[in-house]
Amino acid sequence: MLVCHENRGLTPHIQDVARRFAKAGYAALALDLLSREGGTASLDSDAVSGALTRAGAQRHVADFAAAFDYLQARTSWIPDASP
Repeated sequence: MLVCHENRGLTPHIQDVARRFAKAGYAALALDLLSREGGTASLDSDAVSGALTRAGAQRHVADFAAAFDYLQARTSWIPDASP
């Protein structure tokens, strides 16, 4: 399961959402769409939304596709892990 954050970046709340899904038995990943900029935590909170906009939708989609591939490779041993 991929957990997408809002325009405030990867916040503790979104990290907790992924944690709760993982605790319930799901393979869950909350990726930080600002990892290439050093991560959400490295930016001033007022700059996060603009940084996400500058990164662009195409990069976000590519990052989610890579995250999906990452999770799928690690859960391929689970019988019902197909997309």
